[in-house]
Amino acid sequence: MLKTLLTDYLLNFKVKRSRIRRVIHRLCSEAVSRLLSDHEWELLTQEWYAKQQWSIELYESDVLFEWENNALRYFPKPPCSILVLAAGKGRELRALIKMGYSVFGIEMDRDCLKLIQDSCHFDKLLGVTRASFLDITSQKEKLPKIPIGGIIIGWGALVNLPSKEVIVELMRLLAAHYPKTPILLSGSSAYRPRSLLNYLPWNKTSPVNDVTDFRRWFDQGYGPCGNIKVDALERIFCSFGYDILYRNKKDEYPHWVLR
Repeated sequence: MLKTLLTDYLLNFKVKRSRIRRVIHRLCSEAVSRLLSDHEWELLTQEWYAKQQWSIELYESDVLFEWENNALRYFPKPPCSILVLAAGKGRELRALIKMGYSVFGIEMDRDCLKLIQDSCHFDKLLGVTRASFLDITSQKEKLPKIPIGGIIIGWGALVNLPSKEVIVELMRLLAAHYPKTPILLSGSSAYRPRSLLNYLPWNKTSPVNDVTDFRRWFDQGYGPCGNIKVDALERIFCSFGYDILYRNKKDEYPHWVLR
């Protein structure tokens, strides 16, 4: 009951110029981040996107951002196949098809998958799978066993992962299934949780393998977020043998190309 009340409040929270309301939001956010399991956090993320984000026209477009276009110089040329994880409503998929690539999409939202299937050219859409990152990392859903020339992890999707362990296992699986395949992925440096726990004396240090490297937080602008420092992300990448071909830590969404 408590989890339901808190999550309903956060899903419908509106920003107001009230210090008390902001404090209440922070307290509810902290409580929810600790009460929910990883699976419940993913479902909350899906519900938040359905309420707050999927109505934005950008997601139904067929263009890549400038930084995504620039990153493709590290990918093989068309007509190779690109795997897109967290494909959303198919923005990257449609843009890649227009450029001559074949694509395979993985997305957890059923309505988004229906739009992808209806809007992508059938001969260039190698397939779509309904799966979350937890489905993949728990191996409930297998990664496609087809030749893949490049991988894109959807715009900002790392921000929504429920735990550091999921990030670690995802990178391990991608390295094992698609060795030496370039990967474009992005996080968020603009988002900085100001948790009450930051002020507690036992939370002052953040060794690489400590849980404090990763902080779950429900942000009024980003929804259910998982904050991990960009340096910690890079250490995870390198631990699985990835070379960082390109990095940009300065943008709102810092991004990397790995191989």
